[in-house]
Amino acid sequence: MPQDLLVDTTTLRRTAQGIRRPEHVTRRSDGKLFASDQGSAIAELMSDGSIRRIGALGGEPNGFSFTPSGVAVVTDFSKNAVYLVDPSSGETTLFLDHVGDQPLTHANCALAAPDGTIWISCSTRSENVMDALSSRAADGFIVRVDPAGKATIAADSVRLYYVRPRPTQSSRRTHRRVRRCPIRDPSRRITRRREQVRPQTWRFGADPSLLVQGF
Repeated sequence: MPQDLLVDTTTLRRTAQGIRRPEHVTRRSDGKLFASDQGSAIAELMSDGSIRRIGALGGEPNGFSFTPSGVAVVTDFSKNAVYLVDPSSGETTLFLDHVGDQPLTHANCALAAPDGTIWISCSTRSENVMDALSSRAADGFIVRVDPAGKATIAADSVRLYYVRPRPTQSSRRTHRRVRRCPIRDPSRRITRRREQVRPQTWRFGADPSLLVQGF
């Protein structure tokens, strides 16, 4: 196993006591750590092991990302919507819940790009996610919201869970078992390297293409 994947278990300790359903953890540019939290919207992970709860969604906060201005873009898996959360005040506002007539069913992850574009993955069009998982239907989609606020479906008919842009070599090693599928902005075409991908996470690499990771 590569040395960068090995963890000294004697150094591990519990933290973020009391957090609920921490589906996603991210590090902001200033070094602060945040996680999604069903008890609020997101929570800041404090150095003493406590948490600072931020916002209130009332559903199932899932993947999130910070815009260049520092606002968190948070998906809510059960409310089929994406929200903007101010980490300072906790103010929470609806960002998007439909693309045309299509609801953001099971919105899973949001990625805020440096140019103001927002990418959103939606796991399935099925209202019952367990039915979608058992059928393995390729009915997920990825939404692109441009800096002007126009939302379009950038990739369709994929088995989605989460999304990621083209990784660096180190992240290729970390996610070596994950299927990958690039999406090129602003085309709506999707090129599969393997069929029926279920994306897992995303970040930007050196080129403009996104990678959808799945299993």
